[in-house]
Amino acid sequence: PNQVAVPTHFFKIIIGQQKDGQLDIYSYLMPNEPIDKDTPLEKFLVAPELIEQNAGFLVTTEKIQKNKIRTINQPWIDFKLDSPPPSPRQKSLPTPAA
Repeated sequence: PNQVAVPTHFFKIIIGQQKDGQLDIYSYLMPNEPIDKDTPLEKFLVAPELIEQNAGFLVTTEKIQKNKIRTINQPWIDFKLDSPPPSPRQKSLPTPAA
């Protein structure tokens, strides 16, 4: 019989690099089910190692070195983008500043 595998959870790992090369990491694990719109996103923060163990890949590699990590799942740090986010009509992201 035809069977479709449906994931029980989804994950997202956000890695931001500061001008000094330090990294901020936010890792989220969410159940594949309806979530109340008022549920704070912070409720789904998990250690990156939990995602590594369950997804079978490493977040920290030679390009993302552990000694460069400044924060993991800390309160959002105020930052500014070098360019504004794309408008809904824009087909591609803006070219990064040199």
